[in-house]
Amino acid sequence: MATSEHEIRELVARHRINYRVTPEWGPDAHWHQQKIGFQIELYGVVADESTSADPPPLDTDVTNPAHDALDAVASFAFGNGNKDVMMTVDPYRAELVREPSLNAWGVELVGHVLHNGDVRRPADAAQARYVAEVKQRLSKIGVHER
Repeated sequence: MATSEHEIRELVARHRINYRVTPEWGPDAHWHQQKIGFQIELYGVVADESTSADPPPLDTDVTNPAHDALDAVASFAFGNGNKDVMMTVDPYRAELVREPSLNAWGVELVGHVLHNGDVRRPADAAQARYVAEVKQRLSKIGVHER
């Protein structure tokens, strides 16, 4: 796995890693849906010659490096949370996603920014600040928001 910032930047370029931030929805104490946090979705292109019009590559030797790159980026940028915010990452399921705008197949890694200790509270400024910090770290290594 990449250890230096320079190595991570190379992975970002090779796999055209980008991200988007979306609301995390969940129930309040009365089971009404509300925004309870944020999802930070990292996306990385599988580095092979296929396009999104082709069937997805099934060879894990082709797909795993893209996920490993996302994992390195997440380790650098996501952090571990703090006293107010909990940061979790979904387990990798080896699923490929089609990205028509890049004409390529890719993998996703999703991080969740939630309240530490009480996920049923509405999203607040502490979570928004944490997301802003993650976005700064992503920008530092060349990851752009889509």
